[in-house]
Amino acid sequence: MKGYRKRIADEILKRKLEGKGAVLIEGPKWCGKTTTAEQIAKSILYMDDPETKEQNITMSELSPKRLLRGETPRLIDEWQLAPKLWDAIRFEVDHRGELGQFVLTGSAVPPDTKEITHSGTGRFTWLTMRPMSLFESGESTGEVSLNALFSQPEELDGESRLDIDRLAFLVCRGGWPQAVGMRDEIALDQAIDYYDAVVHADINRVDNVKKDPERVKRLMRSYARNQGSQVPNTVIAQDIAANNEAAFDAETVAAYLNALRKIFVVEDMPAWNPNLRSKTAIRSSNTRYYVDPSIAAAALGISLCENDQQLHIIPGTYTPTQALRLPGVKVMMKNNLPATLEALRQMGASAAMVENCGMENEKIYRKLEDIPENAGYFSLLIVK
Repeated sequence: MKGYRKRIADEILKRKLEGKGAVLIEGPKWCGKTTTAEQIAKSILYMDDPETKEQNITMSELSPKRLLRGETPRLIDEWQLAPKLWDAIRFEVDHRGELGQFVLTGSAVPPDTKEITHSGTGRFTWLTMRPMSLFESGESTGEVSLNALFSQPEELDGESRLDIDRLAFLVCRGGWPQAVGMRDEIALDQAIDYYDAVVHADINRVDNVKKDPERVKRLMRSYARNQGSQVPNTVIAQDIAANNEAAFDAETVAAYLNALRKIFVVEDMPAWNPNLRSKTAIRSSNTRYYVDPSIAAAALGISLCENDQQLHIIPGTYTPTQALRLPGVKVMMKNNLPATLEALRQMGASAAMVENCGMENEKIYRKLEDIPENAGYFSLLIVK
């Protein structure tokens, strides 16, 4: 296929097809599942093709076996539109007695699974895809591998060609395959468009329950503020209540987050323990993450810089006078806060601050006059 960028999942998919009759590729919309599967498929059924969608769904009810005819591996794209196909594929795999027969792709968990009677154990294997890593998109050289970090740490040698401004851009652009190679301004729009689609449409389709877009936005904004932390749903509900008038209880938060998980927009990192014999995890709560950092940036709706405005990341070794003399936007860490606040008041500048950034007691101050001089050590000050 023209312009296809190799994915890490390519080799994993090949290996899985050698060991099972069917492979289910899951992941968020637009991360490249179908395109990756198309590289290995010998025949394809697009379930959501507008010209044949209704016909395909009807056929899945009457004679699902007919939809499975074709050269193998046969790709069934957006299979969740017809959940009965699951058992039909399981039956075909059993009776054909051959491996590598089907590849299924889907960007959501089927809203109705009561028609699925078999788990697929022994017939199916799963592959989760996510947006591109920097190595897959070509922005990282891949000189240092995770394997080498452990197997040959004394021989590690590599150099990043990305400066901090470019890294900040890539976080906001994300790893969406279609955005890679676009002009920067247009590439940034893709994550915003993805976020808008989730808010207004995708989150409703997963369970066929209409949700208020404004409430979805508030939830996703709060989740973005708490990304990388282990906050419970009650804290997210409190955060929403503190920044908005509308009530949002923990049960509603849980329901909305469950819908976002089913469309692979959020993906919590499970608690872990390096000691395999331990009965308890070192970290007892899951860590909150979006499947791609660009979703968090789009949900916050905040741009640190505009056009060619400069961005300066300033360590605590700078004096307030040195730091505030710089042009553009300043992100200040571990600074002399009382002296900095006094200088900002004299300048008439605007500033915001995150206190205890990334911790459970994190607090956001959006106005200069609200920032306390005795804020915690892990505070981050943004000056525009």
